[in-house]
Amino acid sequence: QTAVGLVRHCRAEAGACLGVSNSSNSLVGGVSSSRIGWNSVSEWPCITELPDGSYLIRSPKYYASASASLAGAVTWCAGGVGCRGVLNGDHPTSLVGSHANDKVGTFLRVLSDGTYVVSSPAWYSNRGFVAVGNSTHPVAGVVSAANSLLGAASGDKVGSLQESMMFRTNPNIHYMENGTFVVVSNVGAHVFFNPRAGIVPVGAVDETNALITGALGIFRYLPVSQTFVIVNT
Repeated sequence: QTAVGLVRHCRAEAGACLGVSNSSNSLVGGVSSSRIGWNSVSEWPCITELPDGSYLIRSPKYYASASASLAGAVTWCAGGVGCRGVLNGDHPTSLVGSHANDKVGTFLRVLSDGTYVVSSPAWYSNRGFVAVGNSTHPVAGVVSAANSLLGAASGDKVGSLQESMMFRTNPNIHYMENGTFVVVSNVGAHVFFNPRAGIVPVGAVDETNALITGALGIFRYLPVSQTFVIVNT
């Protein structure tokens, strides 16, 4: 196996990080080209610290199998301990894709209270997904209806990319000052999240968990009243 990738946690003191690195002391990929903790030459290592000192490892290049390239993964690690083991769907603190080009870990947002939001509009033939975790309950397992908000059909693109200058580069998730946010899909579905209040929708997007306008509209957050408006023309 080549380019599986490896991340090892070391304390900043003499003699604290010696010996051969392997799955007993490091997080490692199980399939060639998984490149754990790496996305590109300009984006490496992909490690984001949370307010409590724990951290997240993004691995958008992770291979779930030889035929499931770029499935992607995000792994939560305790700050004083780190992570170890082989990265796969059974890793206890990793959220992983299972299809080629799921690209889990492409987008990650950490909120002020340490809640983190993982998304990829490309998941499962552009259905898209959004998942929410924190240090107490890291979101883990294969992306599914049990742990994530999912697009119902190919092309829904939950968390679809929005225009940024001339390119579509930012997930269409609107974050508000009070810790709530709204996820938008390519078909005009708007799903409200409030993790602090335990409102974290999972499963396929439909009329029971979303405001559906039928087309992408203009979203505006009104901070004084802590409300939002959606305009379709």
